[in-house]
Order: sequence, then C-alpha cells, then structure tokens
Amino acid sequence: MGRATGKSEGVGAPALIDKILHMPRSAIGVVCRTFMQAADRTLPPLYVGWERMGYIRNVHYWVGICPPRELNIPRPLYGPDKEASKHCIFWFNGAYMSIISQDRPGSANGKTLDFLYGDEARFINKAKFDNEISKASRGNVKEFSHYAGHGGQLFLTDMPTTPEAKWILANQSHNDLKIKKNGKVYKMSDLMKLISCYQIEVNKAKYQLYTEQNLTRRNNLIRLINSDEKILNYLRQETAMYMEASSLENAHFIGLKTLKKWKRDDLDVIFRTQVLNERLYIAEHGFYPDLDLNIHAYDKYDYSAIEGLWLPNGVAHGSLNDGDVDRKRPLDVAFDGGSTLNCMAVGQEHSDEYRIVKSLYVKGNKRLPELVDDFCKYYDKHEKKEATFYYDHTFVGTDATTIFSNADTIKMRFNHHHWKVNMVYIGQQPGHKTRFELAGTLLKEDDQLERIKPLRFNRTNAASLLVSLQCAGALQGNDGVKKDKRPEKRSDVLQEEATHLTDAFDTLIIGHHQFKVGYQQPTTTAIFS
Repeated sequence: MGRATGKSEGVGAPALIDKILHMPRSAIGVVCRTFMQAADRTLPPLYVGWERMGYIRNVHYWVGICPPRELNIPRPLYGPDKEASKHCIFWFNGAYMSIISQDRPGSANGKTLDFLYGDEARFINKAKFDNEISKASRGNVKEFSHYAGHGGQLFLTDMPTTPEAKWILANQSHNDLKIKKNGKVYKMSDLMKLISCYQIEVNKAKYQLYTEQNLTRRNNLIRLINSDEKILNYLRQETAMYMEASSLENAHFIGLKTLKKWKRDDLDVIFRTQVLNERLYIAEHGFYPDLDLNIHAYDKYDYSAIEGLWLPNGVAHGSLNDGDVDRKRPLDVAFDGGSTLNCMAVGQEHSDEYRIVKSLYVKGNKRLPELVDDFCKYYDKHEKKEATFYYDHTFVGTDATTIFSNADTIKMRFNHHHWKVNMVYIGQQPGHKTRFELAGTLLKEDDQLERIKPLRFNRTNAASLLVSLQCAGALQGNDGVKKDKRPEKRSDVLQEEATHLTDAFDTLIIGHHQFKVGYQQPTTTAIFS
C-alpha cells in the first residue's frame, strides 16, 4: 500500500485489536528488521490508531512494563521473562505483543506466538524469518483453534524494488488458490469478495444497534450480528489475501497539495513505488552488478545509547544511535558537487571490514557548506572530530567568482565546526573502466592477495547511496564499460536518483584503497595484479 493509505493506523492497529480481543492471554509477535524500526516507525502510528479507537496507554495497555499488580490483570498463557518484558506491550486482558527484531539474535527463541504482524515488510530478511521466526508461530491451539485469526499473519509494506524483497510479490498467487466452503469450491479472490459483503452487512447492523432504542429490535440485531460473525469466522478459516493500493486511493484525505509536494521533493523511484505503488525493479546488471544487499548491507544500532525508545513520536536521531561507528576514530569523507545536487559518502575502516556508514545530500539553494553543516550536526557527539577528506581534480580549481576551490570551502566549513581535516588529493579522477573494475574487485571480494577488507554498507544511513548504486546503468564504450551519466543531464530525472552519489562513493573507495589495489596518484589507470 502506498504512503498515507493508513497501513499502520487504519489496517494494522484495528487488526491487532481484533486479535487481542478474540485471544485473551495470547502472544502476538511484531516482526521488524531492526528494533530501531519498531521504536521509531512501527509503534508510534499504532499508538495513534489505538487511541483513535479509544485504547489509552497505561490504561488499556502498558509498553515495556508489566501492568500494575493491583489491577489483577491475568498473566499471558506463555508470558515473557523479566528481561524480555522490556520489549513487550501488555494488554488489559492478559494478551501481550512481543517486539521481534532481526538485528537482535534470539529475540524469537522459545516463543509460542498466536499471531504475527509485520510493518515495512520489504525490509524483512525472508530467509531469517523462515528459519527463526515463523517456527515460533505455533500458538496455543487448545485455547484459540476456534478463532480464524489464530496462527495468522498480517504483513504491510509499500512496493518492494530490490530482488531480495520480491518474495512479497509472489504472495499474489494466493488469490488464485482454490478453497472449499460448505461443499462449494471458491477461488480465493472470490471468497474474499463474499467475506467483504458479509462484513459490510455486519458493520451496518452494528451501527443500527448503536443507534437503536427499542429493546426488541436491539435483541434481534444482536442475534443477527452473532450469527453473521460465526459465518464470517468459518469463511475466514484457512484463507489468504494479497492486496495492492496506491496513495491515490486516499487522495481525498491526503489532499492534492501534499501529493504535489511529494512529487516535487521525492526521488522519482521513491514517488513511483511508495506513492503510486508501481512495480519498478532496480536494474540487476548495471555499473555495480556485484552489489548484493544480502551480502554487502547490514543493520547495526547502539541501543544502549538510545534514550526513550518507547516515546510516542519515536526516537531522536543522531550518530549516538549508530552501532557501526567507532566514535574515537576519524571518519573518511568524499563529495560530489554540482549546481543541482551536492552529496557525500562517509566511510570508516574497522578491524574486519571497511564500512560506508552514511550518505548525505542537499539540493535547491543549498551547496557544499550546508552539506558539511548537516554532517557536523549529525556527528555532533562524535568524540574524534577528525575527517580524512578525499578529493579529485574537479575540487581544486577556481574561477573569476571565487578565490577558494571546493576543497578549500569544505575544509574551512569543517574547521568552522571545530573538525580537523586531513586533505588527501587523489589526482585526476580515474576513468570509468578503472572505477568499474575497482568496485567489482571490492564487491566480489576475490582479491587473491587479501590486501583489502570486505566492503559493507549501512542499510539505513546509506540508503540513498544504495539506491543510486543499484540504479546506475552501464554502457559499452570503445574503451570498455562506462557509467551511464545521461540521467544527470535530463530535466525529467530527479538528480538525487542520478549517479552523483555514486561518484562520491567512487572517490571515497579510490582514495581509501589507492595503495591497496595498485592505484597510485596521479596516474589515471589502476593496476590490478
């Protein structure tokens, strides 16, 4: 479902309440790729949805703490231990929700779950889910087998774009399955329509009950509702449904002004997938064909440094949340500058790998100084305020309008924020063939001399760079493969989606690896042995 279609508030929140009310003392698993995702994006809209339904925090449910003893709320059938309770939401009828994050190994171990819920499903690692989490969905059959929702799953997401998330789209085949009800064989999609019609009639009856004053008619409505809900429960057993909807379905609520703003501000690929819900597949054979997010991307947060994980509006953002950065060591930076977009890639070497820990960009009237400002603000708590700045020949020139080069401007802006800068000039930017081969060497990890460390990307903080790398096309030229730079010159392509960020990435890995894989300044050709 597209952005602002009510995935969490309108679908997730009511569905979870339905399961909680029908299964008192049950256990529900809330599946996220990271615990940060749960705290910052999954739970806050659920809180809003529950409040709209009349369920109040610390009255009907308690987050991260057990309910007060004096309320005599029943314990769950298979409740969590004291330590695990910190990551649970307890309800007034003894049911509880357990936050299961894939970046915290063992968070699903030993659990007996009656229902699974997942938001932003396109980020879920399917292999880990199948091996670790789905096995926990065995449920309390004795207590809840009569209820159609027992043992079920609900996953919500916007449109997946990467190969590892295509498992979501495969679920569309569920709509073509055949299922037998009351001796009649239904196509699953047709049965869904029948269930929807029944539910509409139940909703109408419930509204009539809400407004009806006559006692006899009220009793008749109650009997009708109970009868229809039993039929609905039977029809829903063993069913599955796949559905897609774009943000335009909710245009009357979102408003045309907001939709126009998204169109103006978002990356084209983001607008088309997250708003229009189009199926766009990022090229698998581009300029960086060896990039595999299952291998090269990671999630790593420092949860001990995060305060207020359970705040209704999510968590505060900054480098203190990052578990992949050594705050006592310098950071590596490289830039790409232009009139329409200015961007940077941030890296740091570790004992076992080289990490691309963040990517940033600014556009509009903002230029390189404002980009450095954003970097320094994000890394304000970094203890070692020192950066190694890699730059090429395009950053050393001046013209009649300025006496300072881009490299000078960046250094002065860093110094303004009390950062020390180590300037490393890589010389003439190598040609496309060299960059293609260097990226391939790093990503394939096949260097026989073992002179290089594996290259890894922070999946969240470097998300814009990862999209740019995946979208970068390749052309065959006279001298070999070339990066397709044509999108940078097209007015119909948003420049955040073009190859600018990949150029900053190229400069960063060239600067850091120039003496490790044979590239030596100021030559323009890498030598691979």
